[in-house]
Amino acid sequence: MARPLVNADFDARERFILAKLEVYFDGLAHTPLTVNRDDYLVDFTLLEETGAESENPVGAISANELTFTLYNPNRIFSPSNPDSPYAGKININVPVKAYISVEDTEEEAEWLLLGTFFVDTWDTAIGTSIVNVSCTDRLRRILEQPMPALRVMVNETYAAFFRRIFVALGISLTDIVIDSTLDKMLKYSFNNDGLVIDTLQPIAEAAMCYIYMGRDNKIHIVDMLNNSVPVATFADTNQVKTVTIPQSILKTYSTVELIYSMPNISPDIVVLSIANASFVPGIGHLNRYKVSQGPVYSYSYLSISEAQTSTITDMHCNSWEVSLDTKNTSSAPETADISVIGNVIYANQTTIERQNPAAIATIGIKPFSLTNLFVQDTNYANQYADILLNFITCDVPIIEIDARGNPLVLLCDTVLLQDDTHEVVYTTKVIRTEYRYDGGLTCNYTLLNTEVLGGEE
Repeated sequence: MARPLVNADFDARERFILAKLEVYFDGLAHTPLTVNRDDYLVDFTLLEETGAESENPVGAISANELTFTLYNPNRIFSPSNPDSPYAGKININVPVKAYISVEDTEEEAEWLLLGTFFVDTWDTAIGTSIVNVSCTDRLRRILEQPMPALRVMVNETYAAFFRRIFVALGISLTDIVIDSTLDKMLKYSFNNDGLVIDTLQPIAEAAMCYIYMGRDNKIHIVDMLNNSVPVATFADTNQVKTVTIPQSILKTYSTVELIYSMPNISPDIVVLSIANASFVPGIGHLNRYKVSQGPVYSYSYLSISEAQTSTITDMHCNSWEVSLDTKNTSSAPETADISVIGNVIYANQTTIERQNPAAIATIGIKPFSLTNLFVQDTNYANQYADILLNFITCDVPIIEIDARGNPLVLLCDTVLLQDDTHEVVYTTKVIRTEYRYDGGLTCNYTLLNTEVLGGEE
């Protein structure tokens, strides 16, 4: 049995990196094509991140990416080649698994799974004998789905709401890993209209958490504020090549303006009006009408005007849509006006401000403004605003390092950065990694200084 990999394998002064990709042209249930540096694989880049580029520093969600290059002798990997052994199989959504290991002459080391990805593009470079392939993980496809409408719930934790969202998307609870510390309460939990990302992004920001697809092909929802023991030390003696402290865009601000919600339920109001609704003879349906105001907490009643032979027999509704079952006893179509009455959630927006006097003295009043209606508690909003102020005023909120690369370090892991050459010592969280393998291994890490979260510097 192969031995487990350890930090020392990737920190060693002399190391020989092994890598392979498994391409499942016939699906994950079948034997894959394995490529490595001896067979077709030129290189690959793995991007793992907790969030895409955004000015909002609190809470994020992002899909991971794998890109790789293959030798293409005799055009065997060309989708247009009818004589290829993979003809008709080179398509989008082909699964690909990436692995990495080290060569050990004394005891075989295990293969470390870096993730499961699905092909987005497969491009043959004209005039060359290579193909370029780009893939993303399962989360990207989830985020691009229409958001299923959920029932509005009262006094639900962020963790419970996340579970409810993913279960509604058909994802098993065994495929979701959620920090139990995400226990702050939402007075009213509801989904936004639109795509899944339109709901998950603001909730991730409100909960101050990261959402990403782990290497185990499970969705991980991680509390930003969790304290954990460092899993590794990045030093100039084992990993670090260069350290960069970028000039954060957040340093252009001197104050924080957080707009949060103290939601309440409205009295009865008209949430949907359908003019000249058509009632077909017999049984009919009026499907998926968007409400004019939402989200709707509850529906009270509906009325029909000027209908002689038609009635509504049933109503199917959620927080954003209404569908009606109709019955017309006449043999002729009939039109009528319909009004649906209900109660909507009102935001009642409230503003909290924080200021940094030193920054104001330097750059004047430059507010960083953030609105999030899923922050619904005053005490929590004050904590949130304090953390935002830390972000915009901390001298070193973000650190980037070019390193040799240790793929045992995962997203959201705590790492001690100790570069004696540049007199840099910080406790950090990993929020982005970009590994490049071309026979050797390097990595660019983006690290979050835990000082901005109230952690130890």
